[in-house]
Amino acid sequence: KVIVDPKWQDLASYPEGHLCLSIHGMFRVPTRVLERFRYGGINVHPFYTKYPGRDPVGRALKAGEKAVDVTAHTMEAVLDRGEVVAMAAGVMPRSPDPSRPPSVEEVYNAILPLYVEVVTMALGMIAERIAQEVRNVPGRV
Repeated sequence: KVIVDPKWQDLASYPEGHLCLSIHGMFRVPTRVLERFRYGGINVHPFYTKYPGRDPVGRALKAGEKAVDVTAHTMEAVLDRGEVVAMAAGVMPRSPDPSRPPSVEEVYNAILPLYVEVVTMALGMIAERIAQEVRNVPGRV
């Protein structure tokens, strides 16, 4: 279920589930919401280790970064301080116009495959945890 409620006012409408997955979310998910999910939350964020918080791509461009990365990390009570669970990296894309650096939008468009790779890895890890739990159920053959 996709929910957009940046003030988190209607907590009763949030389902209890397995995982809260945020793809470069713009809002902090409160602990009381994350607690409703068996495996907590994972956020996917570009340049997480170097530029946590807002505008990571813009800050990376200003710093002249030559490489790009996308990271999946656990969502914790403190914004952008969770444990890294998956990461994919590549070369900073070039602008179609050689007279200028790429724009933030051009970088996001170019790194979309890294998002797919990282989400796939993170969901695979959760699936393995679930499979392990099922294998450990007493009386299971």
